[in-house]
Amino acid sequence: SCCLSSADCCLLAASSDSRVDLVGSRDAMLEKLDSLFIISSHLGDEASPDISGLIGQYAHGNEPSHHILYLYAMVGQPWKTADKVRQVLSELYHPDPDGLSGNEDVGQMSAWYIMSSLGFYQSEPAGGRYWFGCPIFDKAEIDVKGGTFVIEVKGNSPENRYIRNIDHTFLRYPPYICLKVLPVTLSSPDTRRSL
Repeated sequence: SCCLSSADCCLLAASSDSRVDLVGSRDAMLEKLDSLFIISSHLGDEASPDISGLIGQYAHGNEPSHHILYLYAMVGQPWKTADKVRQVLSELYHPDPDGLSGNEDVGQMSAWYIMSSLGFYQSEPAGGRYWFGCPIFDKAEIDVKGGTFVIEVKGNSPENRYIRNIDHTFLRYPPYICLKVLPVTLSSPDTRRSL
């Protein structure tokens, strides 16, 4: 059994395979991830007021935590990524002066929101892979070298948050921009599946 806490295990700068190896198995990794979100959010009276945006011990206000929601997709349970991403997008961001948790360190809080609301996020900065989460827009157009990359989402609703029509859990950059159009179909919880 791994001696690292759930938070320490998830914060490691490592590939998903390295994390799984560290804790011993895919099931052990999933157990660590699940526990991170259900452990009490009470941090005690001495906790820094900067620790915010808590779901269990997951602190969305702490920018180095942003990849953690996508670890589920990396280890084969993309529906949990979709659930957590949709929860953060809807509960921890608001169009008000205090509309995001943490502080806006050179735009990372907003960058996470923009990428995640498009439906993917680069959890491994040097890896070139963008892991799928849960888009909130029906259509988005992104100017890229050589044209426009379009994301078209069908079936988008609060209940329909699971990607149904894509047989992999990530896009690889730069080849994905050659697609020009990425069609995404979302479905309800009863059609979620492990990839």
